[in-house]
Amino acid sequence: MCCKLFEIPAIPKAENVWCPNCAIGAGCAIYDSRPQACRDFFCHYRLDAAVPEHWKPSRSHIVLRSDASGVRILVHVDHQRPHIWREMPYYRDLKAWAANRIQADKQVHVRIGPRVVVILPDRDVDLGDVGNRLILTRKTWSPQGPKLEFEVVERDDPRAARGP
Repeated sequence: MCCKLFEIPAIPKAENVWCPNCAIGAGCAIYDSRPQACRDFFCHYRLDAAVPEHWKPSRSHIVLRSDASGVRILVHVDHQRPHIWREMPYYRDLKAWAANRIQADKQVHVRIGPRVVVILPDRDVDLGDVGNRLILTRKTWSPQGPKLEFEVVERDDPRAARGP
């Protein structure tokens, strides 16, 4: 699924299109000379032994990875199955991960193409088409505990300098 879901400019390959070098079910035809972006990619399903087998990308049509800061788990969903993340057992796992991560100021984001949905223990926040813009998070406190609010801004917005 990583050979489908991600853009790879070095090839060039667009997002949500199968890589021309991918032999589906067999692997990469240019594995030994694949671009650096492919070499650097690590699927969270393969990195974390605690991730259940049902998350295997060829089965789930979902690819898990962390963002560069380690703050977010990014759940990339095949656009041909845009609602699969809401099905069980995936949605149950996403909610549990969100509950575990919120205490450490970390998040779970579902990406379906340019659309982003933030998964929180008490709700889901659909940010719509985020594209290449940045998502800023603001934490406030209530008697029930922390509450997160989100804003999508352009990359050159001065508020973007303070981070996610």
